[in-house]
Amino acid sequence: MENRALSLITENRAQSLIIVAGHTHRPVFAGLSLTERRFVESGIGPPGIARKKGPEEIYYNAGACVLPRCITGIEITAQQNAGGPIRPHFSLVKWAIQPAAVATPSLVIARSVLEGAAIPKKS
Repeated sequence: MENRALSLITENRAQSLIIVAGHTHRPVFAGLSLTERRFVESGIGPPGIARKKGPEEIYYNAGACVLPRCITGIEITAQQNAGGPIRPHFSLVKWAIQPAAVATPSLVIARSVLEGAAIPKKS
């Protein structure tokens, strides 16, 4: 399914398509899975295997979404920088059960941002 979605984007690049998906059990942020992101950041990886050169803000996937102790999701918000045009901002977030504080025995649901990226201006 993921390859078909990426083909759709590639074939229609002039239309500036972005696909937001979920529940494939493979979180992808800005077109890179966690493994692909680590290869790009470190510059290392298996020899002889073609790798992506960097993130492309075209495909986002929340992964498994509902897990035993947390929920992951893609949040889309509007962002405006220095009076420029409003652009969508994508974040991969996790809502998880965590202790409230050291001195209290209660639990809270806390939000943490795993990845975040503003969509750049189209050149």
